Amino acid sequence: MEHISTLSELKNLILHKAQIPAITPGDCKSISREISKNLNKSVSETTLKRLFGFACMQHHFSSYTLTALSEYAGKTFVGCNGLDGSAGVENLPFSWRNIHEAATRHTELAIKCIKNRSEIPFEHTVNRNFAEKDFVEFFSSDCSFMSFISPPGLGRTLIMGRLAKKILQEKLSITSRSTLLFLSVRNIVDEFGICESFEDQLKSQLGIAKKDSLIKYANEHYEATGGKLIVFIDGLVELALKQDKITALFDTIINFIVKIGQQKSIKLVMSMRSNTWTNFKSCMLKQHGLEQKWFKGAHYNENEISNVPLLTEDEIDQVLSGLGLAALADLQPKLRTQLSFPFYMQPYIEMLSDNSEYGHIESSVAVSLTPFFMYNKVYSSSYSTEKIYFIKRLVELTGSGPTVHPVLKENLISGLEMFKNAYKELLCDGILMEEKGNEQQLYKRVVRFVHPHFFEYFNSVSL
Repeated sequence: MEHISTLSELKNLILHKAQIPAITPGDCKSISREISKNLNKSVSETTLKRLFGFACMQHHFSSYTLTALSEYAGKTFVGCNGLDGSAGVENLPFSWRNIHEAATRHTELAIKCIKNRSEIPFEHTVNRNFAEKDFVEFFSSDCSFMSFISPPGLGRTLIMGRLAKKILQEKLSITSRSTLLFLSVRNIVDEFGICESFEDQLKSQLGIAKKDSLIKYANEHYEATGGKLIVFIDGLVELALKQDKITALFDTIINFIVKIGQQKSIKLVMSMRSNTWTNFKSCMLKQHGLEQKWFKGAHYNENEISNVPLLTEDEIDQVLSGLGLAALADLQPKLRTQLSFPFYMQPYIEMLSDNSEYGHIESSVAVSLTPFFMYNKVYSSSYSTEKIYFIKRLVELTGSGPTVHPVLKENLISGLEMFKNAYKELLCDGILMEEKGNEQQLYKRVVRFVHPHFFEYFNSVSL
């Protein structure tokens, strides 16, 4: 009844009607009010959150809900439930031009959403040199897929957006004949977080009939022009899915990678947090030889589980110059070091707006960036008291020796299981990281602060 292709169209129509370029959980309440006001029908905020992937689903949408949403969107779908997804595409003549145009529309929308969500004005962000070099090398290699991997806050989505914009504007000569499809993972899963076939969902987004082969189309285009299909997938961290569904999603992506492994016509680029990549890699290694099809990138560090380096001094200077701020060389050493972490850039800008006397107190601002960041992420956030409990215990369990070691998750959460929402937010906000233990901790999860200076900060303050 509810095919992903038509649900995606319905969601896009709702966003167009509501004039919302990039949906957030808070927008669901206003859409619910608009439906009630305009149609005198009730579709709850929670239902809309489920539709847009901000909450898990345990059942299908009712006919009443689908009808109300369709009426609000201004389109009547085929069938009594409106979502059989079968209209039109099967009988239309098709060409690579159709695929290219559909892919470009999705990519332009993805870039627009990234621009709207960027904390720093998008035009003042920078192209990461390492990312372009890695991508060009990957594009020319025999590898089938790559992923930008890092802890939260290092700007993976912006990296993808800037790179996509450059490809779309044909500023990379190597991709001039290629087609880029940029999707959020929400485009390829249904309201239950299920994606039975990754290829089928790509075809759905591109308007290709289910009976046809995406790989066949891509191969024909590659043989005729040398152009490839580049697929960008972002947003894995945003899904509220249980572990079994995450694993199932990984499996269908991996099955697709296996299918394109011997082809030169399709390249897959993803973005994942370090802990997400660890889980994905575990699934990947079950396929013999697939690791050889993974392009690691020039900066991959197995210990840090990251291939995204910190900002270089030139990159920081580009951002500061674009914003009309003091050059990096004019700042105190500690502040220069902190600004190499992209997640400190926004707190730095906010502090300047709050303190017109900044130019005379650079050193004190350098000391204050971490407390300012933690104030927003921990002390003034939801579940702040519970978060402080977790942080205090982690500091105590970590100890104060010269080497900071992760602690067993079971020891950290013992007695605090009822505060799981606080723990999840600490993971999502990039304060803590959960990962697999070493050989002595086989099959057990360990937890640590994402960055050593987070531990140093909390270890030095009174919690």
